[in-house]
Amino acid sequence: SITWDQRVQGLADRTLLERFLRQSGYAPPIKTFVLATRILPGVGQPAFVYFSYRTSGFVHSRRQFWPASMVKIWAAIHALITLHKYKLNSLTHIEFTDNYGEFKGPVIKLLRRLNNTSYDRLMRIAGRDNVNKEKFRLRFGLRHTILKIAYGKGSKLHVSPKIEFRRQWRRWRKFRRELHGWRRRRFRRYGTIRERRQWQRVRGCRGNCTTLFEMQDILRRVMLHEELPAVERFPLPVEEMRRLQRAIYRRRHKIWLSTGKVLGWKTRAYGKSGSSTGSSQLDNVFLRSPKGRFLVTLGTPWYREDPDAAPSMIEIEELGRHTLNALLKLPRHTPPIQPDAGRPITASIRSIPCHSLHYQITIQGKAMSQLKAWVGPRPISLQHKGKVFVGTFDFQKPGHHVIALQGWSKKRPVAYKAFGVNVPTVLSPPRCQSTSPRMHAQRPKTHSN
Repeated sequence: SITWDQRVQGLADRTLLERFLRQSGYAPPIKTFVLATRILPGVGQPAFVYFSYRTSGFVHSRRQFWPASMVKIWAAIHALITLHKYKLNSLTHIEFTDNYGEFKGPVIKLLRRLNNTSYDRLMRIAGRDNVNKEKFRLRFGLRHTILKIAYGKGSKLHVSPKIEFRRQWRRWRKFRRELHGWRRRRFRRYGTIRERRQWQRVRGCRGNCTTLFEMQDILRRVMLHEELPAVERFPLPVEEMRRLQRAIYRRRHKIWLSTGKVLGWKTRAYGKSGSSTGSSQLDNVFLRSPKGRFLVTLGTPWYREDPDAAPSMIEIEELGRHTLNALLKLPRHTPPIQPDAGRPITASIRSIPCHSLHYQITIQGKAMSQLKAWVGPRPISLQHKGKVFVGTFDFQKPGHHVIALQGWSKKRPVAYKAFGVNVPTVLSPPRCQSTSPRMHAQRPKTHSN
């Protein structure tokens, strides 16, 4: 099986969005980053169709753009996970002192504000080493998301202060009925989280680094927590995720005007925007509208010559409008992406002799009237022969490729499967050189899944 990030990078379309923008007469500025996702009904869970402007949706932020405030949701999730380890939640009253002064109150206050001060405090609650723990990041496919520095002036994250908490709950107790009857009493529990120092060194990033896909995927897991399978969810209870969803609700964001004009003014947006002078304007939103659900993450340059940010705000609004129009109008032959689910599908592929990149695929599924297949974002033409579906296709180049299969019955998807194939680079044997100038295989190769 392949991981979620491998599925998305192997099946995401990188050409249709650029082609649509060109046909619309819109030329995006240099250093434009766009990753737009259409959410569709899948097999027992949502399915996602990804469109990237060229390769910008998967470009590492180092030397490309500054992620700014988009990373604050990731800090909030880790702070809640740390509290959950101590059997606390976002409503627990905590107290600690840092360089900003004394904080008293529940963590939900920090989640609702989510400014630079709140981000630094959430990082201290979580602990920088916990946020950058490689095993946890790779579990969710966040290979490039690293948070090292604070956003407040003169603030550092190498020390997490001692945190005192006061947890209270209510419990019914039965006393002597003739005297008191039923009564409810409050019980309080006090405790502390000791001071922690962060010593871990993480290579590959000097500041805060990520990609547009990873920021969008964090938001996807937050907003669709109850709809995703258990393996895809963050280790937090449903009530906690609902509070976080309400905390990141935004009435106004960077592309809110475009959202209202294209999707309607009843659209609700959740997420976090970001901006950095001399770097970029960024927006990362989950949109729930009468026309469907979408995930949009985009960025435009913010030049130092424009200190008032007005030209860059106009650019990101224009880019957002064209991106939302593309999500509504782009063709639907691109592959949906989701974890394997539904009825079993078996597939085997074999290379055709003397054609190293030309393969034949044979697919068998139970009780399916239609079956669709894709190699990367390109569809495969299939023919129904008896109990199997057969098709031929070309890998455009050697290397790792992803093949997706989706089975249909009675006009609804009932099965989904995706797997990876490594196509080797081979030299043509002498017996094939006279028949074709192309690269040829030494012998037929078969892959089964």
